[in-house]
Amino acid sequence: QEESAWTWEHQALVRARAVAGDPALIKRFSALRKELICRSRDIERLHADIIEMREKMREHLSAPKRSDTLVAAASAEAFNIKQGQGGIVDIEFLVQFLVLANGLTYPRLADWTDNIRLIEVLSEAGLLSQQEAEQMTIAYQDYRAAAHLSALKQQKEATSVSTFAVYQQQVSQLWARIFAPSVD
Repeated sequence: QEESAWTWEHQALVRARAVAGDPALIKRFSALRKELICRSRDIERLHADIIEMREKMREHLSAPKRSDTLVAAASAEAFNIKQGQGGIVDIEFLVQFLVLANGLTYPRLADWTDNIRLIEVLSEAGLLSQQEAEQMTIAYQDYRAAAHLSALKQQKEATSVSTFAVYQQQVSQLWARIFAPSVD
């Protein structure tokens, strides 16, 4: 993990936590996790890796499958809560990037593993405005509630585009602010 880990492995560490086991092992894991999150890293590479990974995910998920030909028209009217642009995964990638990019300066970012508290700490550190943090928190909570309801009803995680249009726009605007190409 220290020298040859892929970016996605470090992204996973942001959310990783021990839930049971030997207390000494849990303590060692937590210390290693914090050390890896709070280390110096190449921010430009992290930035590029996360953008590239998200683009690959979108390409893979939008690739037509044989069964999709009949649903193509309907999909233009649907928003995938988890994978859609401005959805859950975009919020998670934003949080993971900000934590990994700023863990060295703000070690408190390694204290939490859940997105809601991480968003709160990102706001306290001035990395997100209070308004952005509130918007991301509400969007994330509402998206998760809708995704859980869909799972309970054994439905797909898709809804009408208009249902979450405001959240999609807010998340997409933050994505553009954080991941827009820098002009040197």
